[in-house]
Amino acid sequence: MVTQANARLFPAVTDVDPLSFTGAMNLTPSPDGQKVIYAVAESSIDTKKGLWILDLVGRPLSLSKDPRQIVQNTAGLNFTQALLSWSPDSNQVLAHFPADSNQSPLFEQNLILDATKFNSQETLRDATAQLPLIFSQWEELIARKL
Repeated sequence: MVTQANARLFPAVTDVDPLSFTGAMNLTPSPDGQKVIYAVAESSIDTKKGLWILDLVGRPLSLSKDPRQIVQNTAGLNFTQALLSWSPDSNQVLAHFPADSNQSPLFEQNLILDATKFNSQETLRDATAQLPLIFSQWEELIARKL
C-alpha cells in the first residue's frame, strides 16, 4: 500500500538573531513557509522603520540571509499597525489599514506590496477598489495548486 504524505520541515535550529535585535512586530509567515514578514517600529534610523522580510531557507554558497526591507513607514502609514496577508504564491503582501477616526488613516486603505523588492513611496497605491479582483486571482492560484 502506498500513501502520500506532505510534511513541512523546518531547520532544527533557526537563526532569529536579526529579529531579536530589531524589535520585530506582527510576524507573519508566508504560505510556503520559506519567508516571514515583520514590522519594525523602533529604530534609531527612521529609514529602517517599516516592513522587512527574512528568508527562512538556506541559500547556496553561503549567501547572506540578512533580512531585506520592502517598504518604509511614511508620515501617514505606520506599517506596524497594518494587518498583513500573503498572496498564495508568496510574491505579494496585502497591508490592510482599517479606518480609525483617532489616527491616520482616516479611511480604510489596502496596499499590495511586491515581496521580492523594495516598494518606494511613489509606487504605493490604494488597492481597496480592486480587492475583489485581487482575491479572485489569489483563489485561482490556490485552485491551480490543488
